[in-house]
Amino acid sequence: MAGGFPRLFEPIAIAGHTIPNRIVFAPHSPKLAGADDLPSEAEVAYFAERAAGGVGLLVVGTQMLTPNAVFDDHVTLASDPRVVPGYSALTEAIHAYGAKALVQLSHLGRQMRSLHALEPLWAPSALPCPLARETPKAMDDDDVAALLAAVAQSARHAREGGFDGVELYAAHGYLLSSFLSPHTNQRTDCYGGSLENRARIVVEALRAVRAGLGPDRIVGLRLNGDDFTPGGLTAADACAVAQHLAATGLVDYFHVSGATYNARPVMVADMSQPLAPFVPLAAAVRRAAGLPVMVVNRIPDPALAEQILSEGHADLIALARPLIADPQWANKAQRGQVERIRYCVGANVCHARVNLGVRIACIYNPEAGNELAWGLGTLGRAQPPKRVLVVGGGPAGLEAARVAALRGHEVRLCERAEDLGGQVGLAAKPASRAELGQIVRYFRQELQRLGVAVHLGCAVAADAEPVAWADAVVVATGARPLRSGYTPARPDVLALPGVEQPHVVTLWDALAQPERVGRRVAIVDDQGDVQVTSAAEYLADRGCEVAIVTRFTHVGNTIYPGSYGPERRRLAERGVRCHVDSLVSAVEPAALVGHDVYSERPWRVEPLDTVVLATGCAPEDGLYVALRARGKPVYAAGDCVAPRGITEAVYEGHKVARLL
Repeated sequence: MAGGFPRLFEPIAIAGHTIPNRIVFAPHSPKLAGADDLPSEAEVAYFAERAAGGVGLLVVGTQMLTPNAVFDDHVTLASDPRVVPGYSALTEAIHAYGAKALVQLSHLGRQMRSLHALEPLWAPSALPCPLARETPKAMDDDDVAALLAAVAQSARHAREGGFDGVELYAAHGYLLSSFLSPHTNQRTDCYGGSLENRARIVVEALRAVRAGLGPDRIVGLRLNGDDFTPGGLTAADACAVAQHLAATGLVDYFHVSGATYNARPVMVADMSQPLAPFVPLAAAVRRAAGLPVMVVNRIPDPALAEQILSEGHADLIALARPLIADPQWANKAQRGQVERIRYCVGANVCHARVNLGVRIACIYNPEAGNELAWGLGTLGRAQPPKRVLVVGGGPAGLEAARVAALRGHEVRLCERAEDLGGQVGLAAKPASRAELGQIVRYFRQELQRLGVAVHLGCAVAADAEPVAWADAVVVATGARPLRSGYTPARPDVLALPGVEQPHVVTLWDALAQPERVGRRVAIVDDQGDVQVTSAAEYLADRGCEVAIVTRFTHVGNTIYPGSYGPERRRLAERGVRCHVDSLVSAVEPAALVGHDVYSERPWRVEPLDTVVLATGCAPEDGLYVALRARGKPVYAAGDCVAPRGITEAVYEGHKVARLL
């Protein structure tokens, strides 16, 4: 049975290896290598969980070729002989579920910094990356020889470690990709100039892979279908490169992606971007090269994956974020349980965390990256089961109720609002953040499936009947917005004259009751986050003239870099004005007044109809404190502990439910 997705669950043979279905766990960096930078038990558990979830092929990523490519801790050097036992553990775990395993060999070239390795970066030409801004070394013959030797040695380690093959990374502006691009390759020797010359080092690297791997295993190449970079590899160029490489007989498939750091938002498209942006590129490469092609990026739905395959655009569907969000994605699709999939919403928490150098996590799958402790088979039934009351239907309460029910407890959830979701419902109101609504959808149907009794419009006091009924209470009552701001004299003290006036509302008020907001609006931003910028979008889309006033050096200063550019572009398109380095000192009846953070030059923003305060939150912890005082078994999770984000709230809800 294929759950209505016959092409998705059809086997495919590549280089004599039969892959049981067309679903690929795409290569990425989970930052789970051990302290010794070798494959760890946590990394093995991470990949095993996706193999157990029904994936046909898994590609282990972030395996660096040379020491100067190691950009951070918990990054593995594939040319180090010590990797082989760890590779064996990975492949044994993956093969145990009938899936195939490849390893991706990488070198980031100029698109990194040498802070970790303290070695010169490599590139075809000495041109700095626009993001990293570090000038690389133009590779000489000795460097090329060292790279090719590392490729062969790494491929040999892949074979010794039991991998079914290797994927060579030549996309996204990284080292091999930068040789292919005329934008970054300005050489005049045999590695520069014509397409054949620019592709020469890729051909040599493929030969080195074959030399180390042997003839009986899979060799793939990750290729940009378009650099989306002025002067870079175009879609037509990519097809010519693919045709040229296919003619060598050295490559068995192409993994088509796109963009470089010059177009970073496209590389890992977030929820504001279109679905499946690289499908036309993959289809073009497939036609040109005549080899199997896998496509990646923003394909969260099995129906979309099936359509891509059935229309002949690609042969395999590579998923990273969807399988981080739900390792059982494939099994659920095959069983016809699509409604049970925890859909990736494109929040890019996973990617943002890895870019910050910390282990992977998902906005609403707290097991991601925690598979050793919280993965498949670790959630035991409670003995004895209890009657559990969860107070609060935001993300922390929803996850606590779900996990408590899975453990066999009888669960009631009380939410004082008329709908579930808490702040998630508000966050999903702007069009660019609408996919956050999938989080609430998932929890709503899971609680219904598990028999959780949900009571809406039900506020709970310490002496209420549900509390008396419960053996244990999980308080997930969230936070309340602060009606204040930082004063110029005491930036550590929250107090802003004039906030008591009727034309002053909180950010939550503005999203929940936009009819209260007048035409001319100023948002006082002491948060610097996407809540503020997306709320500005939302109000502008409703016809408001919006200004954001912040004491920070730029608006949205905590937004993940891959989402920052599109976010600021949307603000500019809507005419949202941004006043930075601006400290608010008071709210007047029709104006904001303050001064520049550094020069103390006074300013006024006027005329205004409404002032919106985005000045942080305070924990709503009264019920928790009261129940603790009464000696009731009580646990707190989410913003009522300390106001943070969805990721932390869901994580805490999960953790608390495991303690019950």
